[in-house]
Amino acid sequence: MHLNGKLKIFNDKKAIGTVVGTVFFIAILLFFFSQVMLWTHQVNTYAEERTAERMNTPVRLETTAAGGSIDTSSSCDIVIGSGSESQHTRTHQLDSNYHSVTEADYWIFGKWLIVDYYFETGITNQREMRKIGALSIHIYANYDDGDFEPCSILVKYVSGGFMDTGEDVLQGDRWMNITLENPEQYIDLSNNGRVVLRFDSDYDGYFFDDNSAGTLKIDYMDVRAEPVALKVTALGGVDTHLVRLGL
Repeated sequence: MHLNGKLKIFNDKKAIGTVVGTVFFIAILLFFFSQVMLWTHQVNTYAEERTAERMNTPVRLETTAAGGSIDTSSSCDIVIGSGSESQHTRTHQLDSNYHSVTEADYWIFGKWLIVDYYFETGITNQREMRKIGALSIHIYANYDDGDFEPCSILVKYVSGGFMDTGEDVLQGDRWMNITLENPEQYIDLSNNGRVVLRFDSDYDGYFFDDNSAGTLKIDYMDVRAEPVALKVTALGGVDTHLVRLGL
């Protein structure tokens, strides 16, 4: 009877199919779990290698500047020229709403324009100044006098006098982005951290050559005191971090 029972099982195709299917299913599960374990091992190995690489690779430390708050002009002074000083706020937004100043006759020297804009950074002591790595200036403007002459951009020294930034406002709207190191030379701690920008249509000194009245039109302008940041670069990898210094 026992032998006959075994023979019946082998003759039962449904039973054989069930056994084969179960064995095949178990084999698939074993294959799947083995692949998962192999993949997990490879991922862990790669992560450990990357961690070891990051810990052992040489790094370069640099100080840089980034993330300064935006300061727009608090007032302006049209030294030579014609325009409305109270409309300096038109430079606070990039909206094609210009603050315009036109050159005026200056005695025998011909046409000339000088206008100063004032910015208050709020930096009033040396402790705050030590946190500043650079002074950045962003201007969107144009200057047209019909003769393609430039209008120079200057920054006032705290000690007196002006420094030529090397950037000029020219015919046609364009961006001028200026970064100045040694910000302590331009930020006046005794006057609410004031920064003074000057636009001068004849800074080259050739007054007699300028006979057409040009117009300076500023759409947008700001000054930013950029905080010092520590730049960490992994020389053997691709990791770079900026960390603001709390001095």
